[in-house]
Amino acid sequence: MRRGFVGLLCMVALAACAEDGGAQSASGFRAAAKMPPTCEDARAGDASVDPRLVPLLTRSGDIEAGRQHFRLLRLDLERTLSKFDVAAPERFRPALDPLFADAEIQRRLTCAFAHEGRGRATLDAWDAWIADADMRGIHGRIFGPPSLRGPTGAPPDAQRVALLRRVMRATGFVEMSTAAESTSRASNAIIETALGKSALGKPAPGKPATAAPPPGGVPPQKRTPNRRGPDGQATRPPPDPRQRAAEDWFAMQLDGIDDAALQRFLAFAESEPGRAFYRARQATYGAGMRDWLARLQTAANAQIAPQAAALGAGTSGDKLAEARRLLEAEAMPAQEYPQGLYDARTLLQNAERLEPKNPDVLVLKARIEMALRPHLAMAAPHDRGQIRDRVAPGGPDMASGYEQIDRDFAKAILLAPANAEAHLYLGRSKFLQRNDTVAAHMLREARRLQADPATLALFEGDLAYVGGDAAKAERLYRESLAAAEAAPSVRDLAARHLGNALRAQGRGGEYPAIAAQTLQAFPDLWPLRFDYADALLDGAGTAADAQAAIASVPETWQPPRRKVAMTRVQVQRAIEAAPAVRAEEAKRVHEISRDTQVTGQALCGARDAAIIETIIRANPNPGSEAYIADALLGCAVSERRPDAVAVALRYARDIDQPLSGLWGDTALCGAAARNDARTLTLLLQKKADTTRRCGGTMTPRERLAAQAAKGDADARKALAAFDAAAGK
Repeated sequence: MRRGFVGLLCMVALAACAEDGGAQSASGFRAAAKMPPTCEDARAGDASVDPRLVPLLTRSGDIEAGRQHFRLLRLDLERTLSKFDVAAPERFRPALDPLFADAEIQRRLTCAFAHEGRGRATLDAWDAWIADADMRGIHGRIFGPPSLRGPTGAPPDAQRVALLRRVMRATGFVEMSTAAESTSRASNAIIETALGKSALGKPAPGKPATAAPPPGGVPPQKRTPNRRGPDGQATRPPPDPRQRAAEDWFAMQLDGIDDAALQRFLAFAESEPGRAFYRARQATYGAGMRDWLARLQTAANAQIAPQAAALGAGTSGDKLAEARRLLEAEAMPAQEYPQGLYDARTLLQNAERLEPKNPDVLVLKARIEMALRPHLAMAAPHDRGQIRDRVAPGGPDMASGYEQIDRDFAKAILLAPANAEAHLYLGRSKFLQRNDTVAAHMLREARRLQADPATLALFEGDLAYVGGDAAKAERLYRESLAAAEAAPSVRDLAARHLGNALRAQGRGGEYPAIAAQTLQAFPDLWPLRFDYADALLDGAGTAADAQAAIASVPETWQPPRRKVAMTRVQVQRAIEAAPAVRAEEAKRVHEISRDTQVTGQALCGARDAAIIETIIRANPNPGSEAYIADALLGCAVSERRPDAVAVALRYARDIDQPLSGLWGDTALCGAAARNDARTLTLLLQKKADTTRRCGGTMTPRERLAAQAAKGDADARKALAAFDAAAGK
């Protein structure tokens, strides 16, 4: 999450400084006219610091925000160190500890403010401003964690946009973000240099490494070419889409704060004391970090580089062990961004450099690439009961992207013909590519070579499931669950896929009891807990039952997934509520969700379709009903819920719009991809466009016809329903 957030801030910075060398951007940001001394220069004046300063910055949240900045900076450096050697963060702790000591951080966070707040009147103004809870709240919104939510009303008008730009300019938001990112990149570059390029990889031939800009500076910008119209007069360049993204992001952070409050905030921020405050904040993360980086450079040269040279790149065995640990951890990741997989990839690349013919290194490297592929290929989310990517007629070749993965597995088998893990995962790779014949052969070989029994049974069960033999799949999933030494991620998948097999046999009601039994023995299977809660809400479970199922999941584990689950629990509470209080429970759905996309997804699973419209109407933000309906429409099509589709269509903006819940498909294309005759009929009755192409290739009818031509019975039924509804 941190890297995604920093990347967004970096994008904001790049958008803001594009046209005139950074003096003043298109959005109006202006760098500080003068920079205060560095922290090292200010050390002599520490004794004269006003005793009110630290409590004041604590109340404003700047002390804690700064400590969090340094905590995350250290985590970044330790991640870089661990790519060199698993034990490196601990080994080099003495070099880093003095730079991250509490006293050092607090001095660094206050020195620029002490310089700018030398006058008593300035500090008095800061104190009065920070005492205002509303002003503290705005300041915290601007520099706090991202608050990325769906639209809660109409887009900001021109007056609001101008006001937001003034706030961005007055607070130096872009300059501070750029300075923090520059410090992060510069510090990592120092560590990488100390460790030696041979350990972390070299720049591509002919491409020099990119130098990080100095803290407080901005990345070098390309000069915008002169543009002249037909009359030879200079014209304004077209709007930069990154600038619009920056403004949209800033608008979302301050969503819900009225213009009057922002004007009051600006009265301070644009005053001399306010300018001094934000000048100091910018210096804290910019110029004030220069001496810190110099000290890091000294420590790296004196303490890290000599030990790194002596240690070399570590052993491939250490890297293999750590890469396996990261791979297993990312099988049930706490966050959506798979940072652990990228770290494991780097470890394995270094291990391969040491032992290019080690079959275990090759197998694990290929497994990591296979785990990364859904993220790199931007694979669409799976529908319920779907365990591998769907291939639409005319869509991409499923083998694309697996070529190097298969080559690594094949090379490992060539080097070690009895390597059961290589056979097992080459079979899985072929399964994911829909080459089920070769997959079955490789899994038979893996069984002969006595591969891990729990994983083997899971993969064989998946092969039986997609082949239509749900009974055999059930038996194999149960075999995987019963294995004594199953990895947590394997046990989790086996239990959830067993639910699919039971539903395919019309016995889905048995699944909640199996999930509960598994969780009683293995309570930390967080994905299974969410799946169990969904199963309860799909069946006869109450809101309290579902709440209890996910109560033990840490709040830091997949927060977006947790929010959807909690919102869906509240939808069920609204269903269960007495008529007299149902309206209040419906409003509570929006208070928990605070996101139109989440609300739409939660409504999609409501057992009682009658509650859906009640909750949409209870939305407190006029104009956002359409956004909720759009999210509901995409989800309802994927879940094959024509009753929910019917409600969504009453509020949706356009029946033929691309839907994010269907990965850019329209509702009609999505229903055709799922051979959903009932939803197709409903959409055609509502005059959905039958000529619009799905993914730029086939029309919905052509998509159905292509599937029917392959012998798909469901596609033939759906095609008949399509033709009947379309009047063909």
